[in-house]
This record gives sequence, structure tokens and C-alpha cells, in this order.
Amino acid sequence: YTDICRIHQSTNGNLYIQHNTASSTWETSIQAIPNGAVQLYYDNASKANTYSGGFYMQDIAKVQGVAGGDATLLLYADAAGQNADHWKVASEHVGNGFTISSYAGGASWETVFKGTDARTAELHYQGSKKFETNSGGVEVTGGTLNMDSAAMQFSGNLALPNVGACLFRPAADTVAFGINNGQRVSVNQYGLLFGTDTAAANALDDY
Repeated sequence: YTDICRIHQSTNGNLYIQHNTASSTWETSIQAIPNGAVQLYYDNASKANTYSGGFYMQDIAKVQGVAGGDATLLLYADAAGQNADHWKVASEHVGNGFTISSYAGGASWETVFKGTDARTAELHYQGSKKFETNSGGVEVTGGTLNMDSAAMQFSGNLALPNVGACLFRPAADTVAFGINNGQRVSVNQYGLLFGTDTAAANALDDY
């Protein structure tokens, strides 16, 4: 049955490409509608069609690369050829990452966002990684963390991290500074304390 096909024009004016199934019924593969639309079918159900605004797909759209290659979707906002509106969404074969890249620079694709196979997320600036998630939270790369009209809130207690310099929350109502793998100073509800001291009597709470 699968080798029996027909081109059929219905009384409604639509043009169909159909094939005959094992149940001796005609199932549509392509339908052309007089107003200009074209519909594509799978198992006799419409899955994609053209319309006045472009192209519409139902359910899941799958882009799969060839063996050893990436799966890539290019997005261009208009036909003017401006680099600033050129974007690439790709599932990368090498590195197993998912990336969103910009061609705004005009020389090469620069990563803006990357999701990795380790289920981490990275944010980039002009192709360089600046922010990423990890098992401990987040990590910022670079010399500056700018916060405009915002507050940094600490929740949960954390032992002194094994890093050169850090700001952390060792206990409730406390923020501490760690330098060279040692807690040097902290601020709690009593005031300023040195080292790991937490006693209210030793806190500096005034000039």
C-alpha cells in the first residue's frame, strides 16, 4: 500500500499529495491551500504550515547535526545584512555545550550564553566568560562586581572557603572576611570583631 500515491484536488479547492495506507485510506502528506498556505503532515496530522507571517510549527521542532557535527540554528532579524542582528543557537558536538552566540563584532561568532553537559550555565561578555554556576553557587570572573541599587543577601552558614580572599557568612547575623585561608575580621549584631572572636564584650561598636 505504501507505494500508492496520488495528487488530488478536492472540491474545496485544496490540492493534496496523499498516500494509501494499509487500512486502504488516503492520508495527506502535503496540502496546498488556494490562499497561498502550504501544510506539511505526519501520520495524517498537520505539523507545520506557512502563513502570512512566515512559518509555523506544532509540537517539537528538531534540529540534528550530521555525525560529528553541530546542530545549528541561525537567526537574522532582517535582510539588511547588519551583523548586530545575527544570532546563532547551537548544540555543540565538541564540548557538548549549548550556546547562544552573536556576530555583532563582524569578525567571528562570540558566545553570549553557554550551557554545559555538567548542567552548569555561563554568561559571557564579548566572548569571554564572566559568570558561571557551579556546585557551590556562582563564580564571577574579572576584577569587578558592579551592583547598582541592589543588595547582596547571604543565607545559610558557610565554613571558611579555602581561597585566597573571600567574603562569607560563618554564622547567623554575621559577615566575615577571609584572607590567605584565615578569617581575619567579621561584623555581627554586636559590631566589628577580629579573627574568629564572637564575644559581644570584644566587639567594636562605636568610634
